Amino acid sequence: MPTSSEAAPFVADRLMKRAGIVSLVSLVSLAAISAQAQSVDADRPGLLAATTVVGRGRAQVESGIQRSWASSSDSTTSLLNAPSVLRVGLSNTWELQVGHSLVNRVSERLGTDTRVVRGWGDLSLGVKAARPGEALTPGVVAYGTVGLPTGADEFTSGRPLVSGLLQLTWDLSERVSAGSVIGYARTIEAEAGVSAGLVGGSIGVSLPAHWATYVEAGAFPDASGDHAGTVGGGVTRIVRDRLQVDVSLNRGLSAPAAVWTLGAGVSVLF
Repeated sequence: MPTSSEAAPFVADRLMKRAGIVSLVSLVSLAAISAQAQSVDADRPGLLAATTVVGRGRAQVESGIQRSWASSSDSTTSLLNAPSVLRVGLSNTWELQVGHSLVNRVSERLGTDTRVVRGWGDLSLGVKAARPGEALTPGVVAYGTVGLPTGADEFTSGRPLVSGLLQLTWDLSERVSAGSVIGYARTIEAEAGVSAGLVGGSIGVSLPAHWATYVEAGAFPDASGDHAGTVGGGVTRIVRDRLQVDVSLNRGLSAPAAVWTLGAGVSVLF
């Protein structure tokens, strides 16, 4: 089980996944698909989430593959994982979410030696509330999430992890949107838990033929002083009303963020 200092990256990582088990593409694709009833509106793949929920009695599955690389003077580490989330609509403003990453593989090369570790990640249970924006009124998204330490030793926070996020988005024009998000996560333990924050923002543009693109930046401050940051962007396309695909690329600005993270995913509305 990780120590408190070892658990810190999991707190920041959970916030980033939440803010994409969460995500950002919906911000930039919202203008393109809001007029289509029962159309997919995904919470992946970036920092900000859709300003909609899936709707009462509906379900949406969002999954992807991510590959991250980080290196130092004497070692190289890569992570392959597949974060997934099931979104279930309760009403026009509320939904339940269940997130997991069954596929996790870390490869660490030190000199001529290579160490490979595989395992499953922690289970995440959350509630999302969302209200789309209107005129000068921003869209509002709020999350509450509990992460359960069900993962393998190398891929768990080791303790329950509680997190929350608040997001505001604005439609600057018919095609351009902007958003910001703040979040906080903390492990639950007898002594002082490990905590981390999230501050991020993005600008997105909807394009013809159901394409959309975005750029984003985020920071993950924590009490230890190991403040991570990331910048990046991505592209999404709604292939059919209920099917979206996406690709994304992020660059880490400081440890413990990965140097590069490449992702691709799919979201399906049922």
